[in-house]
Amino acid sequence: MRKLLVAVIAFTLIGGSANAATKTPTPTPTAKSTAKATTQPTSKPTAKASAASTVKSTANATAKATASASATATKKKVVYKPRPRKKVKVSPSPSAVWPPKGYVRNDDIYAKVPTSKELIGLASSNKTLAKSLNSCETFTCGAILATSLTGCNWWEFTGDVTGPASDTDNTIIKYGTLTSFFGSTKPKQIQPFILVSDETLKNGFVVSNIKVACHRDPVPSDVKIPSNNYVKTN
Repeated sequence: MRKLLVAVIAFTLIGGSANAATKTPTPTPTAKSTAKATTQPTSKPTAKASAASTVKSTANATAKATASASATATKKKVVYKPRPRKKVKVSPSPSAVWPPKGYVRNDDIYAKVPTSKELIGLASSNKTLAKSLNSCETFTCGAILATSLTGCNWWEFTGDVTGPASDTDNTIIKYGTLTSFFGSTKPKQIQPFILVSDETLKNGFVVSNIKVACHRDPVPSDVKIPSNNYVKTN
């Protein structure tokens, strides 16, 4: 573009000198208009576009970077603390009431026949008792709760196994005698005892007339602890 403008100026100067040598040359108006046309379109658009793009991009980049940095710095890690457990106070077991209620007394010995509900409750925490009760699903059994003020070295129980004479005769007769031996108990310790006979369990069969003996002498050599001895009636 610059080369073309210079050629036009040269052509104008040559044409003027051929027509009249006395006229004053007029290059000034042409030079002024040409200079204005050349400088204005090239400088202004370039400066504005460059300045605008530079400012905007820099501002946006700076703002985003600052926002990201602020968000990262202020975010805190959540820490979950376990809730403290409530302290449960364990109350001591109440001391047994003495003398025990509902028991038959003979000197310092107390005994009673337990209910089925009482036996089930005791068997839930006594494996030996639970095992003995399983035998009572097959054989005729007796049950008794006994205790002593001063304790016993060994226990002896005797009872009669009785039941109906037959399926058609409800007369109660004696089928045999059961003697059971058990080990020692501490003073005031209430202990359940299960007496198991060899008589097959039938409707109406029970162990009745139970007698209790608390021995404080050594166990005889011919007595097995624990044991059940059943003798049938002839």
